[in-house]
Amino acid sequence: MSCLAYSPQRNQLFSGGFDDQIYLWEMSSLTALTVENSTVTCTNLTGAHNSIYSIDANPSGTIVAAGGTEKQIRLWDPRTQEKLMKLKGHKDNVKSVKLSQDGTYCVSASSDGTVRLWSLGEQRVIRVFQISEIGIWALAVDPNFRWVYAAGKQGEITALSLVEPDYNYSVTRVNSPILGK
Repeated sequence: MSCLAYSPQRNQLFSGGFDDQIYLWEMSSLTALTVENSTVTCTNLTGAHNSIYSIDANPSGTIVAAGGTEKQIRLWDPRTQEKLMKLKGHKDNVKSVKLSQDGTYCVSASSDGTVRLWSLGEQRVIRVFQISEIGIWALAVDPNFRWVYAAGKQGEITALSLVEPDYNYSVTRVNSPILGK
């Protein structure tokens, strides 16, 4: 397992990893585990074809997004286990994905040095930020989905405005890569 995401309103956990699988875990059954009852059942969201590096879910649990070695983002509706779409455009591994709370936007980071903002309704990229020539491995977003913070191999944290084009700045620089999800 390489990544986890949690949907608080549905009390579900999603896990992804190098086995090309995404699992949906019902937290109510996990918390009911005992020594006598150690069986856990989970649902597999099918359709991923390569290793998963990052996964995210919106709070209501209506959308799950995953990125990895496929160089694209796949999205599912975990309530029905239906595959919703694939977002293509990155030229290297997708290392981090984040969904807006309402599930209308996704932001992704890649080893290709870009951060991309996607409209899920339009199923297309609406903005590409070329941060560096080397990998962007970690993202964080503010709750209002107005700012994304990107970091990676270059050792710099960059703040990117998702609402005002070209309003970006360096937050800090360190002497080593930033590896977080």
